[in-house]
Amino acid sequence: MAIPRESSWMDYILPAIGAYKGYQDGKKDTNLGSTQRTLDPRIAEYLYGNGSGGLLGSAGKVFNDQMRTGGMNADMRRGLDMQRQVLQSPQFSQGFEAMRANGMGLMNAPMAGNPFTQGGQPPGMANANLGMSRNFLAGLRR
Repeated sequence: MAIPRESSWMDYILPAIGAYKGYQDGKKDTNLGSTQRTLDPRIAEYLYGNGSGGLLGSAGKVFNDQMRTGGMNADMRRGLDMQRQVLQSPQFSQGFEAMRANGMGLMNAPMAGNPFTQGGQPPGMANANLGMSRNFLAGLRR
C-alpha cells in the first residue's frame, strides 16, 4: 500500500519539462537515411534490360504483336474453335448429363456402414476377401 504524500511543484514541472524536451528533439533533423526507394540492380536489369527491353519490354512486344493480329495467333484461334465445337456438340452434353446424374446418384445414396462395428460385411460383399482368412474372421466373431 502506497503512503499518501503531499503533491509538490515537481509533480507538475518535471512532466512539462519532459514534454518540452521531447518537442525540441522532434524538431531536429532526424533524417538518418535516404527515403528514395530503388530496386536491386540485378532485378532492375532483368525487368528493364540494359538497352534490350528486358522482361517488361518483351511482354509489351508480344502484347503489341498480338493486338496487331486481332489479339490471337493462329494456334489460339484453332484451340478456341476446337473448344467451341466440343462444348456445342450433343455428345458432350449427353456425357456431361450422364456424369451429373451419376454424381447425384452417389450423393443421394446412403452412407455405407462400418462392417467391423456392425458385424458382417456390407451388402454385395458377402464373398469378398478383405485380406483376412475366414478362420481369422470367425475368430473375431466369437
